[in-house]
Amino acid sequence: MLYHLVDNLHQVQANGTIVDLNLSSNAKISNVNFNEEEKRLSFRMEGVGNETGSMTSVSVDKLLDGPYVVTLDGQELTDAIVVDDGDNGTIRLLAPNAGAHEITISGTNVVPEFPFAMLALTAGMASLIIVFGRTRIK
Repeated sequence: MLYHLVDNLHQVQANGTIVDLNLSSNAKISNVNFNEEEKRLSFRMEGVGNETGSMTSVSVDKLLDGPYVVTLDGQELTDAIVVDDGDNGTIRLLAPNAGAHEITISGTNVVPEFPFAMLALTAGMASLIIVFGRTRIK
């Protein structure tokens, strides 16, 4: 079954910075909210009026680490598809019928603004600069 998905760009705040979030869907997306403390992204999707239901795809890798828990109207979805191609965590979900639905995606951790490896590398480089600066060859 093919779905014509339209990009819906939204901005949410995480770790004090604005993160661009793309929700691709054949439904109307609204009320996009990211709760950093609860590690949860939520939005409302108003589905198309046909028997195929509504499809939404969202890349959450800039916000949350998995594993993910996805709910539709408060009920956990066991058939939401999580695609992880190594570069991003994308969740694809299908609302079974037309109408408005509340979606939440919860993760285990909020993705840090700067990855830990980058912080460690920066600290290591700063240490080398300090050491070499103090031990000048005469």
